Amino acid sequence: MQLSMTNSRPFIALLVLLAPTTTVCADEASRVRILIVADTESKSGSTWKRDGENIKDVLEAGFKRQKLTDRATIDLLTGKEVTPENVLDYYGNFKTDGTEALLFYFSGHGSIHAKRGHFLGFLRGNLYRDELISAMKKHNPRLIVLLTDTCANYMSGGYATNAEPPDLEEGPTKSRDSPQEKVRRDEPADAALVTLEVKPRQTYPKAEKAKTDEPSFRVQKIDDDLESAKQPARVEEPPGATVGMSRRLMTGSGQQYLQEILDNTDGLLMRELLFGNRGFVDINACKKGTLSHGQDAWGGSLFTNSLLALQKEYPEKKSISWDEFFPLLRARTKATARKVSQGEVDQEPELFSLARPSVK
Repeated sequence: MQLSMTNSRPFIALLVLLAPTTTVCADEASRVRILIVADTESKSGSTWKRDGENIKDVLEAGFKRQKLTDRATIDLLTGKEVTPENVLDYYGNFKTDGTEALLFYFSGHGSIHAKRGHFLGFLRGNLYRDELISAMKKHNPRLIVLLTDTCANYMSGGYATNAEPPDLEEGPTKSRDSPQEKVRRDEPADAALVTLEVKPRQTYPKAEKAKTDEPSFRVQKIDDDLESAKQPARVEEPPGATVGMSRRLMTGSGQQYLQEILDNTDGLLMRELLFGNRGFVDINACKKGTLSHGQDAWGGSLFTNSLLALQKEYPEKKSISWDEFFPLLRARTKATARKVSQGEVDQEPELFSLARPSVK
């Protein structure tokens, strides 16, 4: 097996997918380089671990069916390796050119600094979105895609409103054990004094913490529903049932097994979106000032679940652009949030930038 390390830091997993060599179609990317980051040691890390693994498995299955495995690399960054430096080093150390495409996916904490904008709140330091974008643009690739499943609530007085979990409550302006000193040095001196009033769309009885603590009565009901659904499944599934069959995702169309998605995706959607488009796509799981939601009981985060479900639900089409796909992703995420929360949560992804489709 051929392994290529993009930088000197060890990654939890590096997949160089192998298959017979394929011919590059007209105006397609020569290669897609994918970095998946899941902050598994942070609070709610088990949910984000599911997100990262699910994304990886679906991409791998789709690329295999499209015979693209020799033109795609997937790096999975988890655990102690999830630091701002490792992400920036990843993009700083490998060599690419204008024929390739880059995809960055992240599941974890996030918030918005009043002056510096949105940041990814790693357990071991904060990575501002503009830093990440600059690092990716350095190579001038034909396509850059950022998909982040993270909250976008505002910070107030150096703290995230709606009370992020303790590992973020110090905010990026306070000292902590983190190698990301540069981020803190670059912040405005008065950043900790900023006070913003945030008015959420709805009131949650106990939804104080971003992305984790849904109202207990609702989470318990979902847990009960899933548990009751597991009983007949244990009888019907053969002893050697695949791992995918044990992974259930809550989506806008109800419960789905990950294995059903793996079995039914032909990979065409991701081929068109990643290999057949140009430009810059920047999408977060929720709008500014709101929260992104995820639970183990839901099989992962709502935005990610919706993205995965669309891999088998999107009608077959010869050419798919991001401007066609995003409205559907937005609608499915909203539908998923409303369904799993019984109408109490209204989560809607935000599009920061959109690529233009390639001309076929």
